[in-house]
Amino acid sequence: MRRRRRSDPDEEIERIPYWPVPPQPFDAEVLSMRALRDRVPAEDLQRPHRIEFHVVICITRGTCAHIVDSHVIRCQPGSVLVFQPGQTAQLDFTSSWDGSIVLFRPEFLFAPLTPALPGKITELNLISILAGLPQHFTVGGLQFRAVSNVLAQMLADSELNESARQIHALLRHQIASLLIRLDMAQLRHEGQTPAPASEILRFRSFQQLMNDSFGKWHDVANYARALGCTEKTLTRTTLSVAGVTAKTFIASRICVEAKRLLAHTSLSVATVSERVGFNDGSNFVKFFKREAGCTPLEYRKHHQSK
Repeated sequence: MRRRRRSDPDEEIERIPYWPVPPQPFDAEVLSMRALRDRVPAEDLQRPHRIEFHVVICITRGTCAHIVDSHVIRCQPGSVLVFQPGQTAQLDFTSSWDGSIVLFRPEFLFAPLTPALPGKITELNLISILAGLPQHFTVGGLQFRAVSNVLAQMLADSELNESARQIHALLRHQIASLLIRLDMAQLRHEGQTPAPASEILRFRSFQQLMNDSFGKWHDVANYARALGCTEKTLTRTTLSVAGVTAKTFIASRICVEAKRLLAHTSLSVATVSERVGFNDGSNFVKFFKREAGCTPLEYRKHHQSK
């Protein structure tokens, strides 16, 4: 991550593309918060920005409070943060804290493998694991030590004087190890049982389709039809993986995008309404008030004044 890209004239949330710093031309990068402070001016990352890559942060020292999609996330040693492409984030540069930060392109993960034959062990789908990780959770004890070891090895390997091809392969496998360890740690912490692989894959397809289509499709039926399943099946899948119905999940995604635009741009409420797929502004106001507990203008006033 090196320089930010200015937003389009009609969208004022600044975007940060993935841009590795030479001499590390890899699709993944690991660095400490201390190194990021030396590289990027504090005022740059303290401003709201929309990231275009995956970020995993493991806090090792101190406390901090990051803002993600207008929500304050308070962290301490052992805290893990997972940011997905498209989210708006403001990192805490005012607190004295340190930790490991991993940045990588969405394309860097292994492609999903086909299911194994009956009776065989199926390969884990790293894309689905990443999508299923909570935005914030705590890792402790032996799990924290194991995660820290993976991150330390990634940093050491990224600085080796070896061929870029070999280091790239190492980092790819180490990110796979990191994600699997984080998945095991958070499942143990929450006492959860993983959803069946078939439901995870369907949910991931639904999530990707929704991110592309929430501005035009608000009904479960549209997504079910596109995914080749029934509304009942899609709702059961979403309940199993995300803990909410498909209808609630869609509404949440629409509301999150509306909040981003209200908090971080000067677009009119009417324009925000159109961006998230409402032709009638009054319907958008009713929807937003139901989901957020306040009107769009009240939300903007509260969050833009911070």
